[in-house]
Amino acid sequence: MSQELKLQLYKHCLSYVNHQIDIINRALDDAQSAANDETKSSAGDKYETGRAMKQRESELLVTRLNDAHTLQKTLHQIDISKKCDSVKSGALVTTSMGIFFIAISADEVVIDNEEYCLISKESPIGAAMLNSKTGESFKFRDSVVTIIAVE
Repeated sequence: MSQELKLQLYKHCLSYVNHQIDIINRALDDAQSAANDETKSSAGDKYETGRAMKQRESELLVTRLNDAHTLQKTLHQIDISKKCDSVKSGALVTTSMGIFFIAISADEVVIDNEEYCLISKESPIGAAMLNSKTGESFKFRDSVVTIIAVE
């Protein structure tokens, strides 16, 4: 059951990243269309300011797109078929605080009335529990969290 669950969570992460990439690509296309449609007015400074703002917006979108592609690459490097005996990428971790899938930081997902937190190993809680094993505890935000199972 845990392999099937991990696959569902993994697919949710992929869907999340692919959706982000689609949104950013559409925004980049819109920004490019707007830049192509803009004509230089007689008020040169106004045109230059608008052009600079559009350029900055495009640069931010490209940065976001690169970040999303990095997340996608991170996901492709995870082998969810491997059984995990410690907290690492691809692990499904049940703790006294909740259930976590270690992959990328994304939204929470509910499967069969159970809530799963999708986190990266670099997130604050991911880093706190990294390399821990079943039965071990770690400190997070002034609380002691116990790892009940790692799959």
